[in-house]
Amino acid sequence: MNADILAMGKVGVGAVKESDWYDALVILYQNHQLAGKYGKEGRRIVEQYFSQTIVAKKIAEIFQELI
Repeated sequence: MNADILAMGKVGVGAVKESDWYDALVILYQNHQLAGKYGKEGRRIVEQYFSQTIVAKKIAEIFQELI
């Protein structure tokens, strides 16, 4: 899922190993502008694809297909 979300936009740094997580956190800590940019883009993606309204519509569509 992490890779899928990262593919939706520039929302962060993909981390696999423990050292990747450390490096990503250092980058974001040292670059507040980049961290803010990732945060804004991440929020846009969540609102567009994962908001309560969007998810409820998708679930309703699944139930409608079952009927």
